[in-house]
Amino acid sequence: MTQPGMRVQMQTLSQPQQKPVADKRILRAFVARRYIGGSGIEIGALGTPLDLPPGAQVKYVDRMSKADLYNEYKEMANRKLVETDIIDDGETLKTIPDDSLDFIVANHFLEHCENLLGTLETHSRKLRKGGRLFYAVPNRDFTFDRNRPVTPFSHLVKDYEEGPE
Repeated sequence: MTQPGMRVQMQTLSQPQQKPVADKRILRAFVARRYIGGSGIEIGALGTPLDLPPGAQVKYVDRMSKADLYNEYKEMANRKLVETDIIDDGETLKTIPDDSLDFIVANHFLEHCENLLGTLETHSRKLRKGGRLFYAVPNRDFTFDRNRPVTPFSHLVKDYEEGPE
């Protein structure tokens, strides 16, 4: 699933039983300053875009315009949302050329994907050589999903091979 010669590096920022970091945005900004540069996209930023380092150029991708997002998410009425630069499906990114991005940011996005493995494959294909994927996913121990069974990897493979249900 990775491109030939692509090196996959994953870093975990918290242990499973640790309490969540008080302000995860500060930690994410710290990590972004070390690893993010050039031009890229952030998927689904809504009202909490990643604080990117100086010089990094970002376009915001969402499945609908800012006005439509306000209509969809009434609870966001009092929050300032980022302007959507590119309307696209964050899983397929059909409007983004392959090998065109230095980074993709998608915080609290992967857990909503219908085809996680396909999404990871697509995202890696959109990156230039040396590009970075910057993801944050919730620690399920601190979410309403904590009592749900873990999704088996075989289910992810089935979604990838046959499409989601």
